[in-house]
Amino acid sequence: MKQSIAGLCDPPVFVVRPHLAINRMCVVMAAMMGAIGIAGAAEYHVSKRGSDANPGSSAQPFLTIQKAAASMQPGDVCTVHAGTYREEVIPPRGGISEAQRITYRAAEGEQVYWKGSDQFTNWTVHGGNTYQVTIPNATFGAFNPYTVFVKEAWMGYGSGKFHRGQVFYEGEQYREQRALADVTATPKTWFVKQDKGSTVIYANFGGANPNAGLAEVTMRKSVFRPIIDGGVNYITLCGFHMSHAAPNWSPPSPKTSDQEGLLTTHRGGYWIIEKNIISDSRTVGIVSGSLRGDTSKHYTKRGHHIVRGNIIRNCGQSGICGSGGNWGVSLIEGNLIEEINPLMEFGGWETAGIKIHGAADYTIKNNVIRGVYGKGNGVHHGIWIDWANQNVRITGNIIYNTAQTALYFEKNIGGHLADNNVIVGKGVKEQAHQVLLVHNLMINAGTSFAGDGRRAQYYKPHSYDKLGEWTMETGADRFYNNIYVGVGPGGKQTEQPKAAAFNVYYKGAKKAAFEGANSRVVSDFDPGFTLTSLPDGAEIAFAVDPGFPGVTTSIVTSEMLGTNFLTGVGMEYPDGTPMDVTTDLFGTTRGKNPTPGPFEKLTIGTNTFRLTVGLAYREK
Repeated sequence: MKQSIAGLCDPPVFVVRPHLAINRMCVVMAAMMGAIGIAGAAEYHVSKRGSDANPGSSAQPFLTIQKAAASMQPGDVCTVHAGTYREEVIPPRGGISEAQRITYRAAEGEQVYWKGSDQFTNWTVHGGNTYQVTIPNATFGAFNPYTVFVKEAWMGYGSGKFHRGQVFYEGEQYREQRALADVTATPKTWFVKQDKGSTVIYANFGGANPNAGLAEVTMRKSVFRPIIDGGVNYITLCGFHMSHAAPNWSPPSPKTSDQEGLLTTHRGGYWIIEKNIISDSRTVGIVSGSLRGDTSKHYTKRGHHIVRGNIIRNCGQSGICGSGGNWGVSLIEGNLIEEINPLMEFGGWETAGIKIHGAADYTIKNNVIRGVYGKGNGVHHGIWIDWANQNVRITGNIIYNTAQTALYFEKNIGGHLADNNVIVGKGVKEQAHQVLLVHNLMINAGTSFAGDGRRAQYYKPHSYDKLGEWTMETGADRFYNNIYVGVGPGGKQTEQPKAAAFNVYYKGAKKAAFEGANSRVVSDFDPGFTLTSLPDGAEIAFAVDPGFPGVTTSIVTSEMLGTNFLTGVGMEYPDGTPMDVTTDLFGTTRGKNPTPGPFEKLTIGTNTFRLTVGLAYREK
């Protein structure tokens, strides 16, 4: 599917960091850099008609993005022109401040494809619809994805059975087989073997001639990957189609390789990844995570990213993941994340649209997450907040069609504020403390509770200074101003008291056991909820009954959500400002007696809403 990114990275562009990221404003494009007078700032051009012997000007552009990366200094911009660039870029440096970023952008109105694959046009017929291509191993350099497997910790099935490379035809992922006979019998599959210093790939193209179409083979670990630990900061990537990479499975404490993806920060900080299409990674799309044998954290130097308005799809493990605090104080906003683990060749305890370990003070906002698949011995969620996270906000997302729960909170002290979301079908799994569900629309989406005695760390607020460890038992939850359809929140009272109030229950949904009389139950009313997937988001429609809301609500404040009994603070921004729920999913200001659910403006009868994300997203 082709989608235009024209005009999305036009200068001048301001990117405003939200309150969560302490209100920094940064300049990300070349023209604005000139306007504010950054001494020596340069714009380099890359074109398929260029040469790396050129100076990189508009008239005499470079041929490769890597050459521009080697030339750029803080404040510089690389503008890449139309074409397909097959390279893994290893940037030697980043910017040094918000005003002196290093920016990579697609040229205005031009389609730029940046791939970790190569096209081959020398396929020969093996027999029937099966062709083969022989690639000398020297062609790969130091990394051959057909001699290594997807294999790391926390895999539940498929570990060590599938190579890290892939085969694509006309943009479609083919499925790897473990025997050549299975390929000859099955279209859209491939098999690989090593033979006399060469990699030989066999693929069944179902009657198509791969030399006449676009047959591509993954050749590189990633598309963009620093290798200087924490040393490449203030990077902007905007407007690219990035695809075809061969990273390994990426658990939180990797033993054999770093946490890696198609696009990897390598523990850099202050990146902006915006308006890109990121697809067809063997495992993860975007990683900001730990290194092999090193899960240390740093609150101010790492994280602080903005990932906004991207389309992330067809990744074998996760759309976005990372551990070691490397997503701390970050904003993940307005992305379309879909078709995660579509082949289900391998899986385990790391599969999710978004999965984050051990970070604080980040926000996941206004994303559409759908199509997270899995089977057998594995776990597959929409958003998975796993292990030693605290002060997290998940707001304004639409999550549906997930193999397991839409939201999973595992072994965190909290708080976790999940507000203004639309959650369909699989609900919330809670194995953590202080889960706060506010103003959500929950369609057949209850909450399940669990505990297993494992202990996780908790930290001094707005830092990674360890205060202690605890079993992270459920408790101190809040369920306020939600609309439940079909299934209620469930659960029982706990030592750290839970509270529920001002909720509306439809179609047989039941109140929580600890809920008082100030919620409303209309068991026989069916809101007729519908959800339609759109290329750029989702549209939902539902009705409310004539007596709606029938409860007297109030603005949900941080004080109302409670103080965490171990950290000593409530939900708050890094500067200490209380995190009150004063707007709805679209940013509309809530009234004094706000409407239950994620939409402030509801009318009696059917209401229809559309959340547009991805390349068309505009900051709310």
